[in-house]
Amino acid sequence: MVNCPENAAEAKRHTREMEEAGFHGCLGSMDATHVKIDMCRHSLQQANMGYKMPFTARTYNVTVNHRWRILSSTCGHPSKWNDKTLIRFDPFATKLREGDILDDHIFELLQVRAASAMLSS
Repeated sequence: MVNCPENAAEAKRHTREMEEAGFHGCLGSMDATHVKIDMCRHSLQQANMGYKMPFTARTYNVTVNHRWRILSSTCGHPSKWNDKTLIRFDPFATKLREGDILDDHIFELLQVRAASAMLSS
């Protein structure tokens, strides 16, 4: 069962490893993944044939925590769609962007010392 966190208390369970790595408040990673379709109707093959793959597939935008637990996933879309298109159909990403969920969760954006030292010289 996939349950995406909707508040800071639920998000806290997924941030421990990221905090240990220095990414305080980071919930996880989001990317597109392809699932191969073995039997696809001929009329649908063109839409489901990806640019990078020699087979038909469906594409899902998936959010996972550092332990690879799926926090959110879209329904399947044609494999020709890229990440920029998929993100528009991701309800979890849309709710995050609009502030409907996790608005009480704090993400600390830290400045890198080496980069700031280079900028000041």
